[in-house]
Amino acid sequence: MLTRLREGTPDAARGGRATAGTPDAAGAPVRVQGAGHSFGQLRAIERIDLEASPGEVVGLVGPSGCGKTTLLELVAGLRQPDAGTIAVGGQAGPAERLERCAYMPQRDLLLPWLSAVDNAALALRVAHVPRREARARAVAHFERLGLAGFENSRPDQLSGGMRQRVAFLRTLMAGR
Repeated sequence: MLTRLREGTPDAARGGRATAGTPDAAGAPVRVQGAGHSFGQLRAIERIDLEASPGEVVGLVGPSGCGKTTLLELVAGLRQPDAGTIAVGGQAGPAERLERCAYMPQRDLLLPWLSAVDNAALALRVAHVPRREARARAVAHFERLGLAGFENSRPDQLSGGMRQRVAFLRTLMAGR
């Protein structure tokens, strides 16, 4: 089941054509046309046509194994569709889609040798932001996310929820 909500009407799901994807940080539209994907003999996504406009909030709902994560990986450019096309902000190449998306996988994938703040600042460091500036930009969000005082903690010193918030912050920092 795919649910689409328009900004300004968060309590009312819109009917009509099924939609999925999310606008990226810059508000880019997402278009999926005839996309399909297989893992060997297993057909994860048969054919899907979806569209999400800037400002929409979209929810993907369905049972385990129905292709929700695969669809998000396709949109983000982490996988290529076997069939059809996917574009984010008009860009169809996987590298260009990835540049326009922030993707947080189900597992936090924090690097165990880095502190919480260095894990959160990782996307900025990959974008060649100097370490001191990257850390300062990440630390600015720690209190709001309930992580104040844990900036220098290693992932194994954090609760599962705290680890998820650090990973979420890292995802947010990718778009800044």
